[in-house]
Amino acid sequence: MTTKILTGARIITPYEEIAEGTLITKGRKIAAVHKGTFKYGQLDCLDATDAEVIDVSGLTLCPGFIDIHIHGVAHNRVTDGPQAVKAMAETLPRFGVTSFLPTIAAEPLKNMEGATEYIVDHDYHGANIVGIHLEGPFLNPKRKGAQREDSIIPPSLPAITRLWELSKGALKLVTLAPELAGSTPVIEFLRDQGVAMAIGHSDGTYEESCQAFRSGVGLVTHTFNGMRGLHHREPGVVGAALTTAGVMCEIIGDLTHVHPAVIRLLLACKGVDSVVMVTDGGEFTGLPDGEYEKTDGRKITVANGRCTLADGTIAGSTSTSNLNVGNLRDMGISWCDVVKMASLNPARAIGIEDKKGSLLPGKDADLILLNDDYEVQACYVAGSKV
Repeated sequence: MTTKILTGARIITPYEEIAEGTLITKGRKIAAVHKGTFKYGQLDCLDATDAEVIDVSGLTLCPGFIDIHIHGVAHNRVTDGPQAVKAMAETLPRFGVTSFLPTIAAEPLKNMEGATEYIVDHDYHGANIVGIHLEGPFLNPKRKGAQREDSIIPPSLPAITRLWELSKGALKLVTLAPELAGSTPVIEFLRDQGVAMAIGHSDGTYEESCQAFRSGVGLVTHTFNGMRGLHHREPGVVGAALTTAGVMCEIIGDLTHVHPAVIRLLLACKGVDSVVMVTDGGEFTGLPDGEYEKTDGRKITVANGRCTLADGTIAGSTSTSNLNVGNLRDMGISWCDVVKMASLNPARAIGIEDKKGSLLPGKDADLILLNDDYEVQACYVAGSKV
């Protein structure tokens, strides 16, 4: 079993920031975290006489980022087939992502079923696939955003039962509009299976949203985007999200979808422990500005960090996780708080915080090293450099 000693970096656990520390892995797990640099005989780091000692001075060592809402990256989209998912898993570590939920947007139901099947029936290397996120098809067409209206359907217990069965238990998160007729049995079914649920692409009122939270919905998808906004006489989905204790809120960190002042408002209302940073990345994430075409034939323009349809509708994000972390850091948010939003909180949102999301002994050795420009210098998944 290989022992690695990474020493000299700033370490963000994210419960504390260690200015100069040492992290030790043994096999696939984190064995220890120490303050100070490594010297033989001075640290209780198992039998380190034959360990690999890696000097990472000048870098920042964080738990790997966990993206629970990502549709694609670099010309690859989840629903393009297993090779696209394979390419995503292999590409995402370049951007600091060590775990993700391949996210399936509203498409014809047979496409969603097919993608669910091949995600769980193939082996992938690189970033961990820790489950599946269905962002649809039970959405409100009034708040569809860039979702395909021809693929949005009313909530259906047979449809969600079929998708759950095809996922072989890997379905971790479902985004839906709870105000739609037929949503109650779907919510009850998903709650009974232990699947996390989020309000998204919803025109729900404040009371309808609160009722969904009482029924077991615990998350809000890309908060402020694709939902009824805050009005002083009808607080809507946003008002319910901001004022309901225990509800977690996704935020896209590209500073295009949400103004920095509104991110600060969200943090002030919810507290950092309830905010989950996501990319909502698509197949154009990580690509240069230009004109592109989606697989369904719709034209896309990528310019200045914004991805839009022909009518100007924002169509997902083009910013990567490490760049979003840099955006939040540049807003003055502390390292620990940013890493909570990018690593620990998403792990908590889908119930894997016992294994991932923080640098604690016994947890998976999913680690990244960043330079001062937030560029990934190294990425380890389960103790192996990828």
